[in-house]
Amino acid sequence: MLAVGLGVGAAAAHSPVASADSSTDWLSSIDSFLGGSALPAPSSGLDLAISFDGYSLVSDGSAYAYTTPGAYDLAIAYGANTVAVGEDGTGDTAIADGSGAEANAYNGTGDYALADGNLAYADAGGATGANYDTAIDIGNNSAPDTGAYAGADFGGGGSNDLAYTLGDNSIAGAGGDGAGGSFIGNNDVAAVFNPFGTAGSEAYAGAGLGTPGDFDLSAVFGDSLFSEGATGGNYLIEILPSLF
Repeated sequence: MLAVGLGVGAAAAHSPVASADSSTDWLSSIDSFLGGSALPAPSSGLDLAISFDGYSLVSDGSAYAYTTPGAYDLAIAYGANTVAVGEDGTGDTAIADGSGAEANAYNGTGDYALADGNLAYADAGGATGANYDTAIDIGNNSAPDTGAYAGADFGGGGSNDLAYTLGDNSIAGAGGDGAGGSFIGNNDVAAVFNPFGTAGSEAYAGAGLGTPGDFDLSAVFGDSLFSEGATGGNYLIEILPSLF
C-alpha cells in the first residue's frame, strides 16, 4: 500500500494543474508528427484527414486526403466534406480547411494549393511539367470551383504561376487559357484582394484563347471587378481599378 501511495503521489506531482485538450487540435497533431511523435487517434467527428507519400496518417469523419505513393506529396483536409489531393507529382502540397473546401496539387513538382474557407477551391499544377505553381484561395464561396487556379487547369503546362484570392466568391487564374487548351503561360501572377466584398471579382493572367503568355500580372482590388487584359501576350499588366 505504501508503494501504491508513493506511486500515486509521484504521478500527481508530475501532472500539470491544467492542460489543453489537443484531441481536436489538428495543428498540434501535425506539429507532433513532424517532431517525430506518433499522431494521436482523433476523436470521432473531428473531420480530419492527413496523407503523406501514399500513406493515410489520419482519416476521421468526412474529410478526405490522398497522395501518390513514392512522390513525397502531402495532403491535409480539415472540416466537413473537405478534400485535399496531392498526386502524380513530386513534393506537392495540398491543404483544405473549411466546410466543403477542396485543394489539388498534382502532376508537377513543388506545386502548392491552399483552400481556406467554406467551399474554397485551389488548384495548382494540373499537367506534366506544370511545376512550382501556387494557388491560394482564402474566403467563403457560394458556388463550387470558385477560387484560385495556377498552372494547367487554366491551360497547359504552365510553371511558376501564382493565383491568389482573398475574399468571398472571387476567381484568380494564372497560367493557361481557361479553355482547357494547351497554350502555356509561365511566371504569371493573378491576384484578387477583396476582403470586404460579397459579389466577388475575377483576375486572369497568362495565356489567352489560342495564344501563350509569360510574365503577366493581373491584380484586382475591390468587388465586382473583372480583369483579363494581361492575357495572350508577354509582360502584360492590368490593375483594377485603373491607376490612371
